[in-house]
Amino acid sequence: MKIKTLLLAPLGVLLLSSALNAKECVNIQTLNIGWTSYKTMAKIGVSGTFNDVKLTKSKNNATIKDALVGTSVALNMVNIDAKAAIKTTNILKFFAPKLASQKLNATIVKVNEKTLDLKIVLNGETQTVPMKYTLDGGVMLANGVIDARDFGLEGALKNLNTNVAGHKNKGWLDIAINFELIYNNKCK
Repeated sequence: MKIKTLLLAPLGVLLLSSALNAKECVNIQTLNIGWTSYKTMAKIGVSGTFNDVKLTKSKNNATIKDALVGTSVALNMVNIDAKAAIKTTNILKFFAPKLASQKLNATIVKVNEKTLDLKIVLNGETQTVPMKYTLDGGVMLANGVIDARDFGLEGALKNLNTNVAGHKNKGWLDIAINFELIYNNKCK
């Protein structure tokens, strides 16, 4: 019995070592980014998405958390869909031209158990925004809020709110942001 155990022990160590050193490959496939800004005293939400998102994937993809850190996006603030032609037109006419830059860059800089830190460069300002996230069957959903003041967006929002009658001269400074990331665990 002891001899059998002594002979099998090195095989067990080898198998355990292989399992501990095995790396799970994560492949990020799709990313959708959305936002919701608010208008009127009733705080009515206006939601939209970005049409052209350029995704740069992290080089490390052992786990989903590893794959996320360093993943970044670049997008153009004028390439949006506010889900209604008039809303999209108003944003492009009254908000976007008042920005110092119409480019937005964001990079995931830290991933915790249920939150992540997203570094955003927008309108010439850089801020790190905490976001909550969930993982479920190859889908990551993340939600957070930016403060328009942190990115110097007050002037652009004021221009939009005073020139669009439906806003009733009221826009809120909190802007909800979210993204959906589709991934799989297969090496390509």
